[in-house]
Amino acid sequence: MNMNFDQAANLRKLTERMGKGVDLSFQHVVRNLFPADKPVFVFVGEGAGIISFSALMGNLAVALSRRGTVLACCEAHSHSMSIGRLFARESLPLSAFARGAARLPRVIVDFSERIKLISGFEAVEGINEWDPDKKFLFFQAMEGMCRNTVDMVFVNETDLRFAPVMDHIVIVLSPDDDSVISAYKKVKLIHEMNEDARFYSIVNHVHTPAQGKEVSARFQESVEKFLGVSVRSLGCSLLTPEVLRSIKQRKAYVLSYVYSKSAAHIREIAQNIEHVSSRAKKPKIPWS
Repeated sequence: MNMNFDQAANLRKLTERMGKGVDLSFQHVVRNLFPADKPVFVFVGEGAGIISFSALMGNLAVALSRRGTVLACCEAHSHSMSIGRLFARESLPLSAFARGAARLPRVIVDFSERIKLISGFEAVEGINEWDPDKKFLFFQAMEGMCRNTVDMVFVNETDLRFAPVMDHIVIVLSPDDDSVISAYKKVKLIHEMNEDARFYSIVNHVHTPAQGKEVSARFQESVEKFLGVSVRSLGCSLLTPEVLRSIKQRKAYVLSYVYSKSAAHIREIAQNIEHVSSRAKKPKIPWS
């Protein structure tokens, strides 16, 4: 069998990725779940800060939806705290559907009018062991949702299941040194497994915008200097009394405290994500 240069290069790349520990069957499954023409962002957070991570992702999803984006938010971590639980919009995990304990409408739920929420998305990792009918129904539902309904997909994780096989990776870190070091290690590992990945960063729960810029610049400089990898900052989120109150109230502060600095920074991140996704902007929806 003769191969052209492009085919040979692709085969060589696949062989190299197998040697680096990339599960190519899982990669094939994931890439077939999401259409190539829809932007998919994998957000990598920290398990120790799952509440703040979930709060960030929930508010960011709401901010994007208020700008007209229809979003699918796939929570791919096994922590008990999730966006749905944090904002009183709980759903059953995907594993419940896989084992026949729930129907898809109980798993793929409407978080709001423009946000689809799927909890327990990490169950996709074992999809080859699912009943064939369950697998078919899930792929059919995902294809219909992604092609006909949503404009953008978020995958939120802490364990690097999806990041090594996707192209747009958002590292969510906090201001403390341990978090910055951990974020650096994640970029290094992901880049070793997926050289095509593009990296972005969000510094979560800073006390001032200046602190967010300082941490982001320090992180970017370290990654570019020692790994030769470019990281684009999407902004920072502020830790304010409004944020803490909204978490206790189980509400999104971008709606409860529309004019707060915290909400303004989330809207800025949402705008930056729209920009890098290169999607056409839709008419904005009034905030109040």
